Amino acid sequence: MTRNVQILSTGSYVPERVVTNAEVDALMGESTNDWLIANVGIRERRWMAPDQVTSDLIVEASKKALERAEISAFDLDLIIVSTDTPDYLSPSTSVVVQSKLGADKAGSYDVNSACAGWVTALDQGARYLMTEPQMKYILVAGGYGMSRFLDFKDKKTANLFADGAGAVVLGVGEEQGFLASNLLAVGSFHDALGIYTGGTYRPAHRRTWHSSARPKWSSSKNSPRPSTLNTGRNLCRARSTKQD
Repeated sequence: MTRNVQILSTGSYVPERVVTNAEVDALMGESTNDWLIANVGIRERRWMAPDQVTSDLIVEASKKALERAEISAFDLDLIIVSTDTPDYLSPSTSVVVQSKLGADKAGSYDVNSACAGWVTALDQGARYLMTEPQMKYILVAGGYGMSRFLDFKDKKTANLFADGAGAVVLGVGEEQGFLASNLLAVGSFHDALGIYTGGTYRPAHRRTWHSSARPKWSSSKNSPRPSTLNTGRNLCRARSTKQD
């Protein structure tokens, strides 16, 4: 029997603090306001409060999705969290979300695929429901806490990224929902844009606190960043607006 996977509900959350282009310009020491508005449409973004972490944003979005699906956190069979700004290097942010939601019977794991992370997590969640008949509900959530990692000397990225979270509850229904997917990557740019401190390449300790440079063996140093980086055509564009 075919199990038709559907998005039963959605939820989103952005922090209260609004940061204008003028505020970011002051931090960078240079104005990019006109360029941002013309090329990406960004006039403001949201940054989380000092006492917030990525899991807090995800929990708020998830609560809305659960309420709209008319189920409780205890009904969840699995939680998949997509983020590349986790609360910790280990354990996973998903297990923090599980604890904060009280989803005691749900398994959990993280997906880190940067801008493609949430659609990758959605793909995995859908395939679980398609192949595991004992599963009924899966929470797929994505969260960004990028304000904690901004380098204001990098004027191509510091003015772009922001904080927020989104979540969906997946379930099975009569009508066809999820159809298929095709995951692609361009690995040659792995060292062009990222957070390069905290892993085994550059562990986080006193000697590396102020280092954010790309890997020394960077294959993309001789290849310029894509011409669409930080433009309306770039898949990594980010804009937070307060909704629901």
